[in-house]
Amino acid sequence: MSTFYNFAAKCPSRVESGLFSRQVHPMKGRTLVLALGAGLLLVSATLVGGPLLAIHLSKRPLVPATPSLLQDVRAGSGWASMGCPQPTSPSFASMSEALSPDLTPRLDALFPPGSDADALQTVLVAQGFGDIATCKDDPSIHHTAFRQTGGGFAGPYPIFAVVAWRRSEDGRVAWMKGFVSYLAP
Repeated sequence: MSTFYNFAAKCPSRVESGLFSRQVHPMKGRTLVLALGAGLLLVSATLVGGPLLAIHLSKRPLVPATPSLLQDVRAGSGWASMGCPQPTSPSFASMSEALSPDLTPRLDALFPPGSDADALQTVLVAQGFGDIATCKDDPSIHHTAFRQTGGGFAGPYPIFAVVAWRRSEDGRVAWMKGFVSYLAP
């Protein structure tokens, strides 16, 4: 047979310690439930909110700084081709390229078709873009990438951007494409 302590008991008990004695009234049911609920809420808020606050406050600066060419650009949806020809896989057949709706028009305004491809490369390197590479299936298509690190859980998010262009035989830009994605820190 089990014995349970009745917290809602109506009779007070006497506690004596040292020089003082006082009457202690046991907690009533509602008071106990409210106290336990408040304690559980406080512990939950500490366990969940503490780490989230730490993550939010641990923002690191974006490195390198975002260049003017990439300020406030949006990412496109689709597949990032790096400018190279579309794969023949059926899974890519219905997908469009993930062209940035902001970066591609900026590039076209700065270097319209027929512009000097060497001048384009110089500007991209000055903006922090890396080594120039070509597509293995079409060496007339060049691309370069900008990679950023840092940021925080609640932003800002680092940018990964690719600029691709076709270089004509006479050293001119035939077309350009810009791809942007934002990475989780």
